[in-house]
Amino acid sequence: TLPTLEAIANRLDRSGEILLKLVNFSTSAQKTAVRLEGTGEVDSQGTETVLTSARQDDENTLDQPKKVAPVTRPISGLGRQFDYTAAPNSVSILRIRTHNR
Repeated sequence: TLPTLEAIANRLDRSGEILLKLVNFSTSAQKTAVRLEGTGEVDSQGTETVLTSARQDDENTLDQPKKVAPVTRPISGLGRQFDYTAAPNSVSILRIRTHNR
């Protein structure tokens, strides 16, 4: 059985921002607990960019060029520990601002 949710994180040295990338292979939303270790203070607000569609085989066409397109919006409730729910059939990128102590 393959996992339905995969994630990877990296930190941008220049800004200290954390990029958390999640891929939900499932046709259902997947809730996960996020725990950030080894970082300073974490802003409670950031942004999420989500690429998703109702069906896994959806694709853009000349008639529907934006059927599958990323959407960026503000997200709140962030911290060193928080829960995140990944949309079905999605790739999500969370941009999380941090500050050194």
